[in-house]
Amino acid sequence: MTNKTISHTPGPWRAYISEHNTIEIEDKNQDIIISWAGFDSCHKIIPERKANAHLIAAAPEMLEALTECRDVLSKLAQTGKIKGMDELEKYALHGADVADAVISKAEGRS
Repeated sequence: MTNKTISHTPGPWRAYISEHNTIEIEDKNQDIIISWAGFDSCHKIIPERKANAHLIAAAPEMLEALTECRDVLSKLAQTGKIKGMDELEKYALHGADVADAVISKAEGRS
Protein backbone atom coordinates (compact mmCIF):
# COMPACT_ATOMS: atom_id res chain seq x y z
CA MET A 1 0.00 0.00 0.00
CA THR A 2 1.02 3.55 -0.65
CA ASN A 3 1.43 5.78 2.40
CA LYS A 4 1.17 9.11 0.60
CA THR A 5 0.33 12.19 2.63
CA ILE A 6 -2.99 13.60 1.46
CA SER A 7 -3.30 17.30 0.64
CA HIS A 8 -7.11 17.55 0.62
CA THR A 9 -9.47 17.69 3.58
CA PRO A 10 -9.73 14.10 4.85
CA GLY A 11 -13.06 12.31 4.41
CA PRO A 12 -15.67 11.35 5.03
CA TRP A 13 -17.57 14.32 3.67
CA ARG A 14 -21.35 14.86 3.69
CA ALA A 15 -23.52 16.83 1.25
CA TYR A 16 -26.78 18.52 2.27
CA ILE A 17 -29.08 21.42 1.40
CA SER A 18 -28.68 24.32 3.84
CA GLU A 19 -31.43 26.51 5.26
CA HIS A 20 -30.43 29.11 2.61
CA ASN A 21 -31.16 26.57 -0.15
CA THR A 22 -27.50 26.21 -1.06
CA ILE A 23 -25.69 22.91 -1.32
CA GLU A 24 -23.06 22.52 1.34
CA ILE A 25 -20.42 19.89 1.88
CA GLU A 26 -18.92 19.40 5.31
CA ASP A 27 -16.12 17.28 6.69
CA LYS A 28 -16.29 14.80 9.57
CA ASN A 29 -15.92 17.68 12.06
CA GLN A 30 -18.95 19.41 10.49
CA ASP A 31 -16.74 22.20 9.11
CA ILE A 32 -18.09 23.47 5.77
CA ILE A 33 -15.74 22.72 2.89
CA ILE A 34 -17.97 23.97 0.07
CA SER A 35 -21.07 26.17 0.01
CA TRP A 36 -22.53 26.29 -3.49
CA ALA A 37 -25.50 28.22 -4.84
CA GLY A 38 -24.59 27.71 -8.50
CA PHE A 39 -23.84 30.14 -11.28
CA ASP A 40 -27.36 31.47 -11.74
CA SER A 41 -29.21 33.86 -9.46
CA CYS A 42 -32.16 31.55 -8.84
CA HIS A 43 -31.99 29.50 -5.66
CA LYS A 44 -33.62 26.37 -6.99
CA ILE A 45 -32.01 23.06 -6.16
CA ILE A 46 -31.99 21.14 -9.40
CA PRO A 47 -31.46 17.37 -9.35
CA GLU A 48 -28.23 17.57 -11.35
CA ARG A 49 -26.67 20.04 -8.90
CA LYS A 50 -27.67 17.85 -5.96
CA ALA A 51 -26.24 14.76 -7.69
CA ASN A 52 -22.99 16.65 -8.32
CA ALA A 53 -22.76 17.54 -4.63
CA HIS A 54 -23.13 13.89 -3.62
CA LEU A 55 -20.43 12.92 -6.11
CA ILE A 56 -18.07 15.59 -4.76
CA ALA A 57 -18.78 14.50 -1.18
CA ALA A 58 -17.81 10.92 -2.07
CA ALA A 59 -14.48 11.98 -3.63
CA PRO A 60 -12.17 11.23 -0.65
CA GLU A 61 -13.66 7.77 -0.16
CA MET A 62 -13.61 7.09 -3.91
CA LEU A 63 -9.91 7.93 -3.96
CA GLU A 64 -9.28 5.68 -0.97
CA ALA A 65 -11.27 2.81 -2.53
CA LEU A 66 -9.53 3.16 -5.86
CA THR A 67 -6.14 3.23 -4.12
CA GLU A 68 -7.04 0.08 -2.20
CA CYS A 69 -8.17 -1.67 -5.40
CA ARG A 70 -4.94 -0.69 -7.10
CA ASP A 71 -2.89 -1.98 -4.17
CA VAL A 72 -4.72 -5.32 -4.12
CA LEU A 73 -4.29 -5.76 -7.87
CA SER A 74 -0.61 -4.85 -7.58
CA LYS A 75 -0.16 -7.40 -4.80
CA LEU A 76 -1.83 -10.09 -6.86
CA ALA A 77 0.27 -9.18 -9.91
CA GLN A 78 3.51 -9.27 -7.91
CA THR A 79 2.89 -12.83 -6.75
CA GLY A 80 2.86 -13.97 -10.38
CA LYS A 81 0.00 -16.35 -9.69
CA ILE A 82 -3.08 -16.70 -7.56
CA LYS A 83 -2.22 -18.86 -4.55
CA GLY A 84 -5.79 -19.93 -3.89
CA MET A 85 -9.29 -19.14 -5.01
CA ASP A 86 -10.41 -18.56 -1.41
CA GLU A 87 -7.90 -15.73 -1.03
CA LEU A 88 -8.93 -14.19 -4.35
CA GLU A 89 -12.61 -14.44 -3.43
CA LYS A 90 -11.93 -12.71 -0.08
CA TYR A 91 -10.15 -9.79 -1.79
CA ALA A 92 -12.82 -9.51 -4.49
CA LEU A 93 -15.68 -9.51 -1.99
CA HIS A 94 -14.00 -6.91 0.20
CA GLY A 95 -13.33 -4.69 -2.82
CA ALA A 96 -16.94 -5.03 -3.95
CA ASP A 97 -18.24 -4.09 -0.48
CA VAL A 98 -16.04 -0.98 -0.33
CA ALA A 99 -17.00 0.03 -3.87
CA ASP A 100 -20.73 -0.49 -3.21
CA ALA A 101 -20.64 1.78 -0.16
CA VAL A 102 -18.84 4.57 -2.01
CA ILE A 103 -21.04 4.27 -5.11
CA SER A 104 -24.15 4.52 -2.90
CA LYS A 105 -22.80 7.72 -1.38
CA ALA A 106 -21.89 9.18 -4.79
CA GLU A 107 -25.43 8.48 -5.99
CA GLY A 108 -26.94 10.10 -2.88
CA ARG A 109 -28.41 6.87 -1.48
CA SER A 110 -26.56 7.00 1.85
